[in-house]
Amino acid sequence: MTMLRGSRWGLTVAAVAMLTATAACGNSAAKTADSGSGKAAASSTNEVIIGAAVAKTGGQTFYGGPAMIAAQAAIKDINAKGGIGGKQIKLVWEDSQTDFAKSAAAAETVLNKGAQVLLVDCDFDYGLPAAQVAQKRGVVAMNLCAGSPRAGDPRLLPMGFSMGVATNVEAAAMAQYAYDKLGYKKVYQLRDNSIEYSKSVCDYFKSAFTKLGGTVSEEDSFNNADTSIQAQVSKLRGSQGKYDAINICSYPPGLTTAVRQIRAAGVTSPLLGSVTWDGDFWLGPKGAGQLSDVYFPAYGSLYGDDPRPEANALIAKVRTEMGSVPFTSFTLPGYSAVEALAKGIEKAGTTDGTKLVAALESFKDEKLLIGPVSYSAQSHARTQGAIDVTIMQIDAGKPKFVGIVQPKVVPAP
Repeated sequence: MTMLRGSRWGLTVAAVAMLTATAACGNSAAKTADSGSGKAAASSTNEVIIGAAVAKTGGQTFYGGPAMIAAQAAIKDINAKGGIGGKQIKLVWEDSQTDFAKSAAAAETVLNKGAQVLLVDCDFDYGLPAAQVAQKRGVVAMNLCAGSPRAGDPRLLPMGFSMGVATNVEAAAMAQYAYDKLGYKKVYQLRDNSIEYSKSVCDYFKSAFTKLGGTVSEEDSFNNADTSIQAQVSKLRGSQGKYDAINICSYPPGLTTAVRQIRAAGVTSPLLGSVTWDGDFWLGPKGAGQLSDVYFPAYGSLYGDDPRPEANALIAKVRTEMGSVPFTSFTLPGYSAVEALAKGIEKAGTTDGTKLVAALESFKDEKLLIGPVSYSAQSHARTQGAIDVTIMQIDAGKPKFVGIVQPKVVPAP
């Protein structure tokens, strides 16, 4: 997903940058390979070297920051258990600076330092340049948490994979929970037209919800930068009684503005959201307020009530390292991206790109911290098999875990 451009998050970006600046830098002896040679630089060490072309600065640190701290935790845990085939994992991390051109340059740098597999930015657009460099080198690239199914489209990136829950899957999970568990049959949809992610979430939700038997009674739209959506709020007020809930496809800061104005107008209908609602940084008196009757999908709960003890332990660790920086459950795919690469390398017996692709494509509900993960020759994104999607509720201004959904009706990507 592409949600942050430039320095919208201000001090948040700077804070994450300071936290991630301590990442290990590669210093192993390596031979520089031609970028079109189909090979990464050869490492002279008895290690498995994971490269990361991931932002330490700029807007993408909001997602990549917690994901990379978790990735480093996964490396530490795997190394403590003997590594991969007896080889210790080493991380080589270059700042992609939330910049398309520098994403490609960062990939070239870490591959020339001996990286044998690559982690790329938590977004399809920002991660693509680095993944394309890896593709030319014959190296597998794993996107930390991109939602777009295109991040794992083998027609585009034969050696590219994504650990993010696909946008169509998260929307289907929210639709299923709303219809089956909450009993909502009619939904008013409010779409943020500023980016492809928010538009597609609404499209996928509508498709899944109607297939389940629900109805999208009315639709309206706005743009993330709008400082006022009073015209849209007036329509919502006028339609009260004709819908059970409002599905808002947006992300902060526009989400915060929209929700604050909806509630200030006295519209108290339940709100449904997407993974971009994760975390509590956008709530409270300086944000959207003390909300209730709000539901959204996430990778896991940040509040110690996730049913997976190992997830709670990881989140507690990463939260400590994040300090006061806004924190989300993008932590979990960061950890499992490394888990998946490690298991794939074990199965393949090598980091060779072609063999590693085949090993990852053999994953059928592979058990990882994030939940079961499946890939295939048709899709390197998480669009198939049993996919766990956590559902969170905000009650009296506080998010809490309420369930895990494995969506039954998933629209085609």
